[in-house]
Formats: sequence, structure tokens, C-alpha cells
Amino acid sequence: MIRNSPFRITTIICLAGILGLFSGCFKNLTQKYLMYSNDFENNDLKGLEAYDSSGQFKKIPIVDFNGSKVLGRFNNNTIILTFFNLPTHNSIQVEFTLYIHDKWDGDYLGPTHVPDIWQMSADHNPLLLTTFSNNPANLQSYPASYQYANVVPVPAKTSAEDPNLKGVCALQDISGGTTSYKIVKIFPHSLSNFTFSCNDALQPYNSLCLKSWSIDNLTITAIKY
Repeated sequence: MIRNSPFRITTIICLAGILGLFSGCFKNLTQKYLMYSNDFENNDLKGLEAYDSSGQFKKIPIVDFNGSKVLGRFNNNTIILTFFNLPTHNSIQVEFTLYIHDKWDGDYLGPTHVPDIWQMSADHNPLLLTTFSNNPANLQSYPASYQYANVVPVPAKTSAEDPNLKGVCALQDISGGTTSYKIVKIFPHSLSNFTFSCNDALQPYNSLCLKSWSIDNLTITAIKY
């Protein structure tokens, strides 16, 4: 009978340790589950719904803008996407391009004018409540959240992905009439169901040509760290 040498025993122990180490690492790898992905090029809403300011169901338009199809345009509307029976996770990432069209005035507050509010929510709780401005004379809140008692305004188009896109109606074909923003939010979430929504409080009411918004390339991912 051939006995194991000390070298052989040591080698086996080392290999076992290495395999155990890697096994532990693999168990802790981040797991991602793509819940939703839509560039709207196929005119497919994939479960998205929209409502007007009175809560009535609204047919969602998909329109051509900047050489691509986008979801919108919206004014005093809410879009909603609901998920059920999600896999085990502890965070969710939401990512999309937001287009701010035409005469948004940001934080401007006057005798007959209120701030141009836009909001994104998770399970009906605000993730981002902010303002945008396409007017260099008016400040905006984004990328910070707008708070009535503690707003820190910044110049129009701050943190824009592209500040010089053409407008679509009131500023049609005018460079700078539309601004795009890359919106990315990662936040804690572990419930089996999830509701994503976006809405606005633009004034004057029902002024789609004066100011509107649309989105593109929407992806939502559940993450388990």
C-alpha cells in the first residue's frame, strides 16, 4: 500500500480550501433579473397603462422623435407599469431616457404660474419629484428633488444628456426646444409585487403643445446582492 506523502496531503487541503473560497464567492455574486425592457420601436406597450388627471384610462401614444420611437407625449398624465410575483430580490434599478419638450419653466413661481413638476414613483412613493427648465432665464431643481421649503435651484438643463434637441410643438424645430436626461435610480425593494409610475403637474392644464414629456429605452431590473 502506498501511503500519502505530506506534500500530497497538503496539496489536497489547499485545493479544498481554494474550492471552498470560490464557492463562497459564487454564492455572493450579484444576481439580476430583467423585469422589463422596451425601446418602443415595435409599438408594443408591454403592459404600460396611462391615465389622465381625472383618473380616466388614456390610450398611450407612441410617436417618432429624434429618429426613434418614444412613449408619449404626455401632459397632466400618469403612466403605470405593475409587476407581480417577482423573484427574490433586495433592490430594483429603473433606467430610461426622459425627454422634456418645449416651454418648461422649472422652478418659476408667479402670480399665475406654478413650478413645472415631474415625478417618478415606486409603489406610489416618490423616488424623484423635481422640476425641469428649457428656458435659460429660469432655474430648475433637477438633479435634486424639489421641496417647497428647501429648494436649491440650478441653471436650466443642468445634468442634461443632450440639451440641444429640437422642440416638437411650441418650439418646433428649434434647437434646445427639447432636452434629454438619462434617469437611473437604484433603490431598496424586496416585495413580491412592484408598481412603477411617472406623472406631471404641468400648468396651464391640458397644454400639450406648450410643454410635454416622453420617455424611451425603459428598463427595469430586480437585483439580489
